[in-house]
Amino acid sequence: MAVTHSSILSDWKKGKFDPVYLFHGEEEYFIDDLVAFAERHILDEGEKAFNQIVLYGKEIGYQNILDNAYQFPMMASRRVVIVKELQEMKDINGLAVYFEKPAEQTVLVLAHKHKKLDKRKKIWKTALSNSTAFESKKVYDNKIPAFITKQLSSKGINIEPHAADMMGTYLGNDLSKVMNEINKLSISKEQGSTVTKDDVHEQIGISKEFNVFEFQNALGKKDSLACYRIANYFGENSKKVNIVPILGSLIGFYQKIAIAKANPNTRGGDLASLLGVSPYFVQQYSSAARNYSGNQLRNAFKILKETDLKSKGVGSVSTPQGELLQELVFGLLRN
Repeated sequence: MAVTHSSILSDWKKGKFDPVYLFHGEEEYFIDDLVAFAERHILDEGEKAFNQIVLYGKEIGYQNILDNAYQFPMMASRRVVIVKELQEMKDINGLAVYFEKPAEQTVLVLAHKHKKLDKRKKIWKTALSNSTAFESKKVYDNKIPAFITKQLSSKGINIEPHAADMMGTYLGNDLSKVMNEINKLSISKEQGSTVTKDDVHEQIGISKEFNVFEFQNALGKKDSLACYRIANYFGENSKKVNIVPILGSLIGFYQKIAIAKANPNTRGGDLASLLGVSPYFVQQYSSAARNYSGNQLRNAFKILKETDLKSKGVGSVSTPQGELLQELVFGLLRN
């Protein structure tokens, strides 16, 4: 069975510890969460003073780790040595000797953040074969709603599909930010209850009328009045509504419309699987696909790309966000 964030936490909560843990990868959240748990919970408070040490890769060499890891615990069953920012350590190859023969009395936790390991290097081949290794991978934007649903479920709370999708699109894939909002929701909701769209609006502060989901819905229906009203609101509130995630969301929205357009005879769960969404949203994309021709969809992607470039200052001299969005709506709805 693959080593996961959840499986490691589960073992630790049961008091099951391996000699060496190696956490690496691009997603910081899972690594930080595991390190925080190790720091707070593997040893009792009374054991930590003599048996737990936290080191930083930028400040130490491999010998510091060996010296601390090979020490015997004092009035405790084990030592815990945590090394943060391992990626900053210059003489990391010296750890090979420890990976080959770790101390049984020590739990060594190594956190190598921001990137996955170069598994072609001898040191990492040795490390991976002699440790409990977990690669912390980025969660893609389209997987965030499922992540939110799973995290709330683990707390005994349900969430409506539309509410999870709304949170995912609004918050993006910054998992620390996402988990902060999940924790806020879990405090306000009882176990067995369901998070609704209204809960998300109230707790996270998403406007009920002027948000990217209503913008997508209006564009899908080609409701020009609603589109321009929402675009105008986004323009007037540029300090709290950034155009970049809006454009990212719209690109994904039109990609799904194109998939629905290309699969007119696919229905229900099969289409939901193709789109990567809950069956709850299938009708929205099927309806939008009927409102756009193939040429209009190709034009939509061209306009979205041009607007994205302009929003980043390419070929444009600081065009205001509101003006860019008004032009975008005009381009998407024409024909």
